[in-house]
Amino acid sequence: MQKHRRFQKAVIKKDMRYRGPLSYIALKFMGWLCLAAGSVMLVIKAANLLNIGSEEALARANIVLSFVKQLSLPFFLIGNFAIILDNKNGYKNQLFRNAGAMALIALAFFLLYYRYLGGLYARVQGDWAVGLEQVNEVFYSMTPNGFWDMNIFVDLSLCTLFMFFFTYKPRKHFQGKKLVLFRLLSLLPIAYEIASLTLKAMSAAGLVYIPPWCFPLLTVKPPMTFIVFIVMAFFVKQRERRFQALGYTHGQFRAFLRTNRNSFHFSVFTAVLLLLAGLTDLVVYFLTTDVGADALTAPLKRSVPLALGVGDAVPLMMLSPLMLLFSYTRRHKNKSYEMFVPIVGMGIYAFAMIEGAYQLLLASIS
Repeated sequence: MQKHRRFQKAVIKKDMRYRGPLSYIALKFMGWLCLAAGSVMLVIKAANLLNIGSEEALARANIVLSFVKQLSLPFFLIGNFAIILDNKNGYKNQLFRNAGAMALIALAFFLLYYRYLGGLYARVQGDWAVGLEQVNEVFYSMTPNGFWDMNIFVDLSLCTLFMFFFTYKPRKHFQGKKLVLFRLLSLLPIAYEIASLTLKAMSAAGLVYIPPWCFPLLTVKPPMTFIVFIVMAFFVKQRERRFQALGYTHGQFRAFLRTNRNSFHFSVFTAVLLLLAGLTDLVVYFLTTDVGADALTAPLKRSVPLALGVGDAVPLMMLSPLMLLFSYTRRHKNKSYEMFVPIVGMGIYAFAMIEGAYQLLLASIS
């Protein structure tokens, strides 16, 4: 009852003036920078295979870049979540963008892997099947788990789809009691996530073989990040229920979502949630890896949790205080920023890949 009264006071209060300096565009740009760090990691892996450079120096750089890379998905997820809360572009726009980007990355991988690399090796070997088998050997030698994490937009599409089924109010279909059926569709993205994690775990344990065409269809994020997103969605849904319990309409709730006060409440909640998620993932990491295991079970205990991304959510603790500077209600007068950021981000990502490959080529022939 006391929480109910506090929430009612927050609703009727005059909106607060504080609005964090960071917008969703800033978070997305940081996400692209972290993603570029991930591309440099691929270059370091290739350098290790070619024995280029100091192994110790490359290992240190790989640890730092791995830490930074794990922040890319949280930045993108919270940025997308902010767009949904602010009702800026609607669900259809977000679903179309994420699904389109996911399909483009998958298509690019299929062309690179089967058309160009497969075709190049087939030309050398004189047989396409033999050439493709050699390409497979090279790819699988670069990962101990039998798969590559590569398509972050699979995760973004699943999270947006979950939010759509969980919070959207259909205008024509699924009315009345049928709305429950619409809400149950939110289990589909969760089922996809569980299926992807199961495949990755079985692959790391050596129980199944994941063909390369599945790589761009697998989820990338650690399980803890998906749990964070679901908790954030429940936070918004619970606020809506409290709001309606006070007698307000859904339209008035949407207006309340665009206030600075609710934006600050969301930022504080997200900061605490990220801190707890990072700490929880750290505890799970120590409980599920080879600490205290015997020599026979240690490799398996270590490989499966790491393949699922256990421990990868620890960097969320570093992101936690940054959330207090974030406001999803902050907008930019220049509308072109929204188009400019992904173009610049993709440019930085591509430059990191091309420049890294160029430096590797120079080092290998010198």
